Order: sequence, then C-alpha cells, then structure tokens
Amino acid sequence: MNTPALFDFMRPDEQILVMTLFAYSNRERKELGFALLEPEIEGIVSGARTRAFTGLAFDAYCRFVLQSQGCTAQARDEVRRVCERSEATFGPAPWSDLYYACLLHLQEDDEAAAEWYARAALDVDVLWFESIGCRSVVAPSDRDRLLALERPIAAMRDEVTIASGRDVVFVSCDHAYLHAFGRAYLESVARYGAEVLLHVHVIDPHPGDVAWIEETSPTLNGRLAITTESHGGHDARAYYTLARLIRIAELLDRYGHAIYCTDIDAVYRTTIDLSLANESGDVGVHFRRKWFHWHPWNEIQADNLLIRPTQDGRRFARTLRSLAVGVFAERAGPGIWNVDQNVLYSAYRKFSDNPDWKFFDVDAQRPGGLAFGKHF
Repeated sequence: MNTPALFDFMRPDEQILVMTLFAYSNRERKELGFALLEPEIEGIVSGARTRAFTGLAFDAYCRFVLQSQGCTAQARDEVRRVCERSEATFGPAPWSDLYYACLLHLQEDDEAAAEWYARAALDVDVLWFESIGCRSVVAPSDRDRLLALERPIAAMRDEVTIASGRDVVFVSCDHAYLHAFGRAYLESVARYGAEVLLHVHVIDPHPGDVAWIEETSPTLNGRLAITTESHGGHDARAYYTLARLIRIAELLDRYGHAIYCTDIDAVYRTTIDLSLANESGDVGVHFRRKWFHWHPWNEIQADNLLIRPTQDGRRFARTLRSLAVGVFAERAGPGIWNVDQNVLYSAYRKFSDNPDWKFFDVDAQRPGGLAFGKHF
C-alpha cells in the first residue's frame, strides 16, 4: 500500500485518523485502535468517507476487533456484520472480500478462502499495508498442482565447505542484509555455537563477501560453510525471502543433521542447543497464535524454523522447496510480500491434520535465546 499516495485522496480529518491508527497498530495498543474506530464504522460502511480511507479503516477495524476479542464467535459475528453492511452500500469491495476470506480461513476452509483472497488482491492498494499477503495465498488445489510439477533449481556454489557431524544453524541473505546484520549474527554464533555448524548462503554476492564472512568470524574456522548463488533476475526481493525455504531440503541431505533456519537480523544470547528437536518433534515452526492469526500469512512466521532429518522432516522440506519454487514462478511480481509465510502455512496445512505428524512451536523454546531485530 502506498500510504502517501492514498493520503492525497483523503480529507484532512481522515489523514489524522490514519496516522493515529498506525500508532495504535502495535499489538499492545489494539484496544485503543478499536475504541477509535468503533464510533466511525457505521459512517465508513454507509459510504460517508472517501474510498481511500474506507478500505484502510475498514481493514483496520476488523483487525482490531479480532485482535482485541481473540477471534471469538462474537468477534467473527461483528466482522460478518460490517462486511454485509459494506456490501449493501458498495457491492463487492476488496475490504469486504478480504474479511469474507478471513472468516472462511478461520473455519479452515482454505480452498474457499483462497478464492476470496484472490478477489481482494485485485485492488489491494486500498487495504491496510499488512494485507498485501493476500496476493500470494495458496489454495490447497493450487498447492497440489504445484507439488506435482518438477521445476529445476540452480545449484548452490560451494565457496567454503566443511564435514558433517553436527546440527546446523543456517541463514540465507543478499549482499545488503549480509552487511547490515551479518556481523552481529556471526559474532553471536561464534560465541554461543561451539556445538553446531554454521551455513551461510548468499544470493547475488558482491566481490569480497565470502572473504568478509571468513574475516568477521575467524573462530568459526572448521565450523563455517559458505555457499552462493546468482539470481539477478526479476523480483529479486521476493526470491530472497524464499531462498532459505528452497535450500533446506538440500542441506538436510548434505549434513544429515537438524537444520535451524533463521533470519540474519538476529543474535544468539545463550548456548545454541538443537537437541530440543529430538524431543519435541520433526518440524518446529513459529506459530503466531499470541496475536495476528486471522489470515494465512499471519499464522506462521518465517523467522525461525527447525527441521530434523527424519522421513517426515525431509518430506516437509521437499514440500517447502517445491511450493516456494512454484509460487515464485507463478506469483512473483512487484509488491509480493509475506510470500514465505504463505508458503510455510500451505506446507503446514498439507500435513497438520495428520495425527502422526509432529509439529512443535520452535519459537516457544527458541534455541540459543535468539533475539530478533529491535530486541538486540
């Protein structure tokens, strides 16, 4: 969503309301956002506001309702009510399409939900900025079709290799992220990762990046592997988010040990011990059930993922790879965000109804006391 552009089509009082909503979008202030919009919602759904404000504010209102009331039946009924009121005024609109989709998603009707998300995606620019994830929702039928296709992927280039024998922490990034966050990450692995190997994968590296990694973490010598690949193609930012999901299956085959994949804008704060995976299950994902969990791309966060080299773990990793490659081939384009989280959710849903599958919340245990972004 291009908020400055939308501001040009809002009245001054609407602009002030939007700026306040952004301030309240933090999850700890959701009740304030709800209180601000509750007296406004009838005017919004009756057509009394500009279209630029209507889409964004309607989306924000439904988000705040579901946040503050925890997706209860009462909250869902209120979302359904305002969707119906909006539809009576405007007919089909991206904001009501989005929340009809949301209600279906909360009923775990993934196929029908994906159809409504696709409708909302046709005019996503008038929605709340985080709703752009509707562009890459994967329907179960689409997932099955993509998994049946065999798409080749480019081989990783081995720059620095190591022998297997230990569990592996894994990051994938481009040149910019490497230099923005890499030093702190590498130093934390060197300090707390005596019992693990580190695998760094760099997409579209610049000359000197491999040497910089080695020089930045000399104490990791013998425990550090580096691979690279050249993407250099269209929609590089979308590919950068998916590359780690594409490569995990290959690393499981290479090392034969658990792979703990995280974002690079993180640091470890205690000893890194991946043995928890041996007790908790085959696949550990970061469930976001404490808050934001009403759309598919809000269910599972892609910042940390742990997979064991079991039969089920390898199968899940191969599913991730095929889905990520297929979704990128067919969906990538300007403004594709949250695609990695949609792929993760789709892979999870493929297996989650099977009682024999063992998923666990890796973030609840967070190996090595991992801290992300603003927390370090």
